[in-house]
Amino acid sequence: MRFWGTHEMNTSLRMLYKHMTKDYYHETLGCIIHLARLFCLIASPLTYLFYKGLRLVSTYKDYRFRQSIDESIELIKKDKNIVIFPENSENGYLDELK
Repeated sequence: MRFWGTHEMNTSLRMLYKHMTKDYYHETLGCIIHLARLFCLIASPLTYLFYKGLRLVSTYKDYRFRQSIDESIELIKKDKNIVIFPENSENGYLDELK
């Protein structure tokens, strides 16, 4: 089984750190940016290892999305399952999926 995951979580440790600090902890959860940066110094390497172990299918918001589709099709042809959690966190995370 393979999960789809945003490319920021799966590309590099630096990109993951920036994504977790700014997009997730600061903008989405409303944490103070300096505390988010400090926390992510420890959390990012651990999270990166976790996501690498999951072997996520990276998803993109641009023309590279085609790569996600092609990789998913190949996995399905090999009788693998793909798990997709639809998410739009622009308004924060909601208790109920919209």
